[in-house]
Amino acid sequence: MLSSWQRCSSPPPARTGLLFKNEFVQRADKSVTLGPLFDTFVVKMEISKKQERYFELARRLAYQSDYEGFRHGAILLRGGSVINASFNKSNFCSFGQQFREPNTGSATLHAELGTILGVDRSRTQGSDVYVARINNDGVFRMSKPCPMCQNAMRYCGVSRVYYTTGEGSGIEMMKL
Repeated sequence: MLSSWQRCSSPPPARTGLLFKNEFVQRADKSVTLGPLFDTFVVKMEISKKQERYFELARRLAYQSDYEGFRHGAILLRGGSVINASFNKSNFCSFGQQFREPNTGSATLHAELGTILGVDRSRTQGSDVYVARINNDGVFRMSKPCPMCQNAMRYCGVSRVYYTTGEGSGIEMMKL
């Protein structure tokens, strides 16, 4: 799929992706942008029935979060099988701290980090992570992984992250 994407020097007329570094990648009526970290791809996409089930599972996990305001749930999948699941907690996470920018505070256990912690790299290599954030009413909000989580997942070999956008039932996919 990604081999058919072509770089463009100017932005497409109707962008559906996110803007990073003013670089755009375009294919037909969809647009993609390159992220600031290691050429991360971000694609807006339609949600399938299977993905709805994954996001519903992540939503149920987010309800268990004790972290008020930012209730995230995440699941780690490989080959359609759930490997691990987690939600964010207010506990310190030493693993995440090594991927955090200096002088930005301490790393708490984000949902994405919880899914990869304790899982062998052979299982995380080439896997996907689904992340959902909810508000107090259970409505999806923007759950794009922070730079710390992106770097940690990239280090563990996660290939794609699907996350809620908070725009109705929209999701975006980030290729790490």
